[in-house]
Amino acid sequence: MEDSNLASMSSEERAFYYWLLEAKEQGLILDFEHQPKSFELSQKETIKQLKPMKRVDDKILDAHLLNPHKYTADYKICFTEKALPFLVDTYDMIRQNSKVSILVNSDLVAYVDTKGGFNAHGSLREFSINQKWVYSIHRVFINKITMSTCRKSFLGKTWTPEDVRCDLVRTKSQKIYKKLHFKRKTIAEYLAEKTREKV
Repeated sequence: MEDSNLASMSSEERAFYYWLLEAKEQGLILDFEHQPKSFELSQKETIKQLKPMKRVDDKILDAHLLNPHKYTADYKICFTEKALPFLVDTYDMIRQNSKVSILVNSDLVAYVDTKGGFNAHGSLREFSINQKWVYSIHRVFINKITMSTCRKSFLGKTWTPEDVRCDLVRTKSQKIYKKLHFKRKTIAEYLAEKTREKV
């Protein structure tokens, strides 16, 4: 991906992008796509409008009423079976008390929307509506991935990519660093931990 595309991403999208790169290197995913094809949720709506005419009969026109509505996920990801034991679950069956579970379809494809720890301008409420709407119409579940410094965030539950270990904890001023509320793990440490759990 070009640097210009990375620069246009939110910090959460960029952090998850580097997470995906490391997951791909380890064979957990086959490939991923940033901002894949949008899901159409509603079409443009019009309403009949009577236009008075002076010398001919009045006309009935189609006037604009509502814009079409689409939703675009941040990422589309194709996982491998290597990720099934501990990282993803299928729509058909989920594990009880799963600490990390990205829902995938029967082809191991997942859609993800990345969020920060702060709910700005009601974005979580808007996402929740779109998430339900997409699933109701297209039967596709959009996974919400929280990328923040708290212990329960996605990076706290999995691993922190090397390329975002500094960028992750910067504030908007890019000068002050927040305290991380979880122990940083590399992908190698995370995979080793999961291997021990299976033994």
